[in-house]
Amino acid sequence: MFARVTVIEGPADRADDAVKVINDRAVPAAKQIPGIVAAYWALDRSSGKGVTFAIFDTEESLRASEETARQIREAAVKELGARTVSVEHYEIVGQT
Repeated sequence: MFARVTVIEGPADRADDAVKVINDRAVPAAKQIPGIVAAYWALDRSSGKGVTFAIFDTEESLRASEETARQIREAAVKELGARTVSVEHYEIVGQT
């Protein structure tokens, strides 16, 4: 499996808005991406920093999802007045 790990920073005072955007828009959109196995959104409410872990069945699925993921990410960032810090890809080499 493979993962896309995205770090976003936004205004801490908009944490509740971020949770709403994630659950109302990002989660449903991510569920439609072919090859996605799971996705997790984590938020540090005190700093406004968020991390998304999207897990894919194959590297090909990860790569094929780039444009869709970019669109989802850019819409959320724009709506929340946030910024994307990094987007990185990893091979998953162990799990519990």
